[in-house]
Amino acid sequence: KSNPELPNDAKSITCPALSRLATASFAHSHIPTVTAEWIEQFHALSNSIPRVQDYAFRAGNSEMTATLNALRPGCKNLADVLRRLFQEALKKAGISTSYDILMSSLAVLPAPIPIEHFAEIANLLASEVVDFVQDTSPSLRLEGNGISIADEDVEDFIREC
Repeated sequence: KSNPELPNDAKSITCPALSRLATASFAHSHIPTVTAEWIEQFHALSNSIPRVQDYAFRAGNSEMTATLNALRPGCKNLADVLRRLFQEALKKAGISTSYDILMSSLAVLPAPIPIEHFAEIANLLASEVVDFVQDTSPSLRLEGNGISIADEDVEDFIREC
């Protein structure tokens, strides 16, 4: 990606996917009782992507079946995992605002996004915004009276929605 804040001679470094051994170690740190078969499935479903694996554990509350289900059907990349996380948080918070309106509201406001401003633009109550943000953690975070976006990957996802 080009970044106007980086010098022209900055080198791009691609982070490799996790090895099966690294996936196994990461899995055991979250769920000590996982089997070799479970690790194989998890490794394949996550496409060996560390951030996808991390979000799957968070979405599944480190429970074996729920963690694998967070990657199904077809959730093998970060955008799929984030889309599911945001859609489920919307449902869980009982928010009637559409996913598209919510995501475009997030995209248009600079972070940290004041809760009241986001609530007004998305036609939500402040309490609904707080519930939604808590359910999307660590992608979105409450910091003071504002909403922060975890990292560039989440920012890109929000912009591309």
